[in-house]
Amino acid sequence: MTHPHITLPPPLTHGARIGILSPSGPVLHTHINAGIKTLQSWGFEPVVDPQTFARNPSRGYLAGDDATRLHALQTALDSPDLDAIMFSRGGYGAMRLLPHLDATGIKTYPKHIIGFSDITAILMWCYHQANLMSVHGPVVKSLSKEENNEPQRTESAHILRKLLTHERIAFTQHDLKISTPHTTPVSGPVIAGNLSLIQALLHTPYLPSLKGCILILEDVTEPDYRLDRLFTSLKLKLQHDLPHAIVLGSFLACDGVYIKPEQLEDYIHALALELGVPVASNYPTSHGPLNHAIPVGLHGTLDPTTHSLHISPL
Repeated sequence: MTHPHITLPPPLTHGARIGILSPSGPVLHTHINAGIKTLQSWGFEPVVDPQTFARNPSRGYLAGDDATRLHALQTALDSPDLDAIMFSRGGYGAMRLLPHLDATGIKTYPKHIIGFSDITAILMWCYHQANLMSVHGPVVKSLSKEENNEPQRTESAHILRKLLTHERIAFTQHDLKISTPHTTPVSGPVIAGNLSLIQALLHTPYLPSLKGCILILEDVTEPDYRLDRLFTSLKLKLQHDLPHAIVLGSFLACDGVYIKPEQLEDYIHALALELGVPVASNYPTSHGPLNHAIPVGLHGTLDPTTHSLHISPL
């Protein structure tokens, strides 16, 4: 499978309208009020869908039933009056909506789609079904103005704003730890997401081809043996369709009975190396405050000689 030509959504300008909704888990007003204030301080207009605060009475981990979440998401995708969609949080549930989504509206009215964790499912859909650049980056719940006095959270918010306004549509991340049998740079479209979600989508029609891509991965609270299972699943499925490189972000709280915290980074690096492609680690994406926005679908080059990943427009 060849990788598609990617459409870049227009840059956000002052007064841009950002739809906020919850395709996965539920939130309370108090969870996202600070993030909404941050978006307003950037000159944007958050438009909060009433569905954002819904809760499924029989499955409390979902923000309303599938039909309610689907309607909110499809309406936002189709809307000519929204310039971006930023999801309230992750959790679980987005992949339940994938078979029912229609890409016609988002192709007609391209807009920034922003989130991470469970939102990985929607980011993959944007790339595979809509040929649209999306943003793997903070959700509203993690974008808190009150917490932006944390240097890492401030940095992450700053990069997200610059990416959305196209001030930072191309950038280079240095100081990566890279293991590779050669020193030749490798390139490909950047696909970024949560490892558990990528693995869950492997045997579905909703994951784009990972062949020849630069695959950026992160995860949280997966113990050591489950990480082994996740990477082994990738290896078994992708043995003839390998990415050009794997880039590892943070895997927070993923140490377990057998792996100590100080061993975790080397352990995950070794698991990724079993796929037989160059592996880089120390990329600033995570479930924590340090979560740099990544333009999914743009062209990336991993350079072992400079220990860097450069992402630029196609």
